[in-house]
Amino acid sequence: MTLQARDIMTRDVATVTAETPVHDVARLMVERRISGAPVVDEAKTIIGIVTEADLLHRIETNTEKKSGFWLTLFSDGEALAREFSKAHGRTAGDIMTRKVFAVPENATLDVIANSFDAHRIKRVPVTRDSVLVGIVSRGDIVRALLRLTEQPQVKEAVTAKGSEIRERIMEKIRAQPWVNGGLVNVIVNDGDTEIWGSVETEDQRRAIRILVEEIPGVGKVEDHLLVGLPRMGAI
Repeated sequence: MTLQARDIMTRDVATVTAETPVHDVARLMVERRISGAPVVDEAKTIIGIVTEADLLHRIETNTEKKSGFWLTLFSDGEALAREFSKAHGRTAGDIMTRKVFAVPENATLDVIANSFDAHRIKRVPVTRDSVLVGIVSRGDIVRALLRLTEQPQVKEAVTAKGSEIRERIMEKIRAQPWVNGGLVNVIVNDGDTEIWGSVETEDQRRAIRILVEEIPGVGKVEDHLLVGLPRMGAI
């Protein structure tokens, strides 16, 4: 099942306008228990977003960033002006982040998750023809995971021989860029699988076990992998 943004997004999005006072933006975020609010125009087109980070260094809380002489001398003037606006601005339009990354409503969860990493964001607006229709947060993806894992898992009937299951495992291990597949071997007996060989790290050892457990037809898994340099006769 391939989920898309439209399947998990929050549709009742709390938004503000460029004219919304900073105090009201803060109130909205506290009352709705949200960490960010898109800024929209009359056509519901996104023109910016205000997040907790935009409210972090404010003159009212005495958290405004202090720029000493030497820092000012070597700092970008545009960046300093932007910081001043965020600390002293009175409206959402003054303090908002103007470069907003958004995804279409048919964006798949892998695209959304990768965008969180690439843009270092916690939420992403969802648009249809440039109009805001929802928002997806990291929490929405976690809830999607819970929903999917709560569904009854139907075990497919596997009639493959042990040799066929072994070949599937080895083929998948050899396809991984994070391990030397030539140092790993498996023995399969009626689905029960033993993993032998050597890997460089505990992370690789754990990942191989998980990989093996995912293969259809695999039953009990015994991990005999060694972490470190391979020993003679280990494989």
